[in-house]
Amino acid sequence: MRSTGFVRRFQSLVIALMVGALALAVGMPSSVAHAAERHTWQVTVGVQTANGAISGMAFTPSQIFVKAGDTIVWTVGSKEIHTVTFGTPPADTDDEDAEGITNPILNAFEELIEQFSTPAGGSSFDGVSYYNSGLMTTTPEAAGFPQAIQQYALTINAPVGDYTFYCLVHGPIMSQIVHVIPSDQPYPFTQAQYNAQAAQQRGHIFAQGWQAYAQTVAGLAPNTVSVGASVDAGQADVMRFLRPNTAIKVGDSVTFTNTTMDPHTVTIGVEQGILQYGDLNNVRQGDNVSSGLFGAAFAGFGLPSAVTFRFTQPGVYPYYCVFHDYMGMVGTITVTH
Repeated sequence: MRSTGFVRRFQSLVIALMVGALALAVGMPSSVAHAAERHTWQVTVGVQTANGAISGMAFTPSQIFVKAGDTIVWTVGSKEIHTVTFGTPPADTDDEDAEGITNPILNAFEELIEQFSTPAGGSSFDGVSYYNSGLMTTTPEAAGFPQAIQQYALTINAPVGDYTFYCLVHGPIMSQIVHVIPSDQPYPFTQAQYNAQAAQQRGHIFAQGWQAYAQTVAGLAPNTVSVGASVDAGQADVMRFLRPNTAIKVGDSVTFTNTTMDPHTVTIGVEQGILQYGDLNNVRQGDNVSSGLFGAAFAGFGLPSAVTFRFTQPGVYPYYCVFHDYMGMVGTITVTH
């Protein structure tokens, strides 16, 4: 004779099968009938090569199809800082006088960092509200944002439609479309297929980056260093000083150019802020000097796209970008008689 436990389990199984059949027959609400179809989808935010030299401003895959009730988990894939954001950020409400930041450049950076860093929207996506993950990076401490996260999840409860997510740090060039499809429509791709798409996308970005790297180095004038490089029509950034180890004579100069849209500095010695300081025309051993923030993207602030350092004493001068040194953006100037 079977045990009572076995009978109860058998009865439970029969009841479950009957309920399932009834749902198919009479059309039980979709929240129950399609519960088994709820998926968790994986997306990568930002990509980089193994050595970190090429960084990709991309969500991989760039498009994904989901149904209401599904969850998307975004995992950051690079040391570079990113966000997962939907909608328009709220207006700044800080009391600027109380903050005491009078320089417009410093004030703008303070506001941006606050905007990037502030999570919003909760964990259920309605397709209308403002959502922000807060800052994401694989190396929170090294990036200078110990509060940064590495994963961000949203359960999709928005109506059928297309929704564009983007990175607040890098703007519209780094975006992803989330297609919410009807619950009775088949998913067009599996996670494995999305992973294959992502791999192909990464390969294309990295190829763009290495090509930009080679072309930039080939076009450099003597005693000139390119501060990064980027692809105008793509999503690849070279996060390196190009020609990083330069040898010159006492009294010679080195010019650094930044034609990218990224914030960079050329800093020697102890960091003392993100604005220019020190005597760039008379750099000597032990000096603390910096280009400060500069580049083509900051012309509106009156900042240059190129800076020149003149070295008047022999020695080896290590330099770095205060924003990206943790990614390997460092170099040296060797000065001899």
